[in-house]
Amino acid sequence: MGVVEVVVVSARDLTRKDFISNNDAFVDIWLSDKTYKQRTSVVQSATPLWNQTFTFNYEGGDRIVHFHVLDKDLIGTDGIGYSELDFGHLHVGQTESKELVLKANLFDLTPNGYLTVAITKRS
Repeated sequence: MGVVEVVVVSARDLTRKDFISNNDAFVDIWLSDKTYKQRTSVVQSATPLWNQTFTFNYEGGDRIVHFHVLDKDLIGTDGIGYSELDFGHLHVGQTESKELVLKANLFDLTPNGYLTVAITKRS
C-alpha cells in the first residue's frame, strides 16, 4: 500500500452555471475505486483558489486520481467539468504540478475550464 498527496490549487475559465452570480465551485476527488471520495470547500468565484491538500491510500494498480468540478446550488449541483491524472509514473517523493483541462464528458472537445493540481507520491 502507498500514500499519495493531492493538492487542489485553483481553477480558471470555468463554464458559468449560475445566471445571476459566479459559480459556487467545489471539487470532488477520488481514486479509481471511488470508495473514498473527498471534497474541497465551496468558493464563489470565476477563478476559485482552494490550495487544499488531500491524502489517499492506494494499492497496486489504483493510480488514477479523478477530479469533478461542480457548482453548488440551493437545490442540488451542476457539473462543470471532469478530468483525471495518472500518477503511476511518479517515484516516491516526486511531485508533479499540472493544469488539467475540464471536459463535460470524454467526447467533448470544448474545455469547460482548467484545474491546477499537484500530486506527490509519498510512499
